[in-house]
Amino acid sequence: MEYKRGVLRLPFHALRHRMLHFVQNLQYYMMLEVIEPSWQELSSKMQQVTNVDDVLKLHNEFLSSCLKDCMLTDPELLDVGHKMLVQCVRFSNFLQVISSACVMFRGGYRISVREGCNK
Repeated sequence: MEYKRGVLRLPFHALRHRMLHFVQNLQYYMMLEVIEPSWQELSSKMQQVTNVDDVLKLHNEFLSSCLKDCMLTDPELLDVGHKMLVQCVRFSNFLQVISSACVMFRGGYRISVREGCNK
């Protein structure tokens, strides 16, 4: 597979955009839909705490709730999410290789896709 100026640019950038959208939405969900409300609940319950054991119990409930709601307790789902994020990183690294090669070689050039994937 060859990369010629502009030929593969649009599909690469469209895929990069979709991957970035996925990562940003996952981060948004975890931070604003799971952790923030759980933190608010923990903070309000901490007002009635009378001893250290209650603090530890509330904190463990908070952590368990966050892990469960962030989908980090199901090993199969965690594995799928990990594989998706690894592919996003690999593709980002590939695009960096392509981009730096384009800067180095102005004009007609060939870049092996396999070289970019291994960096």
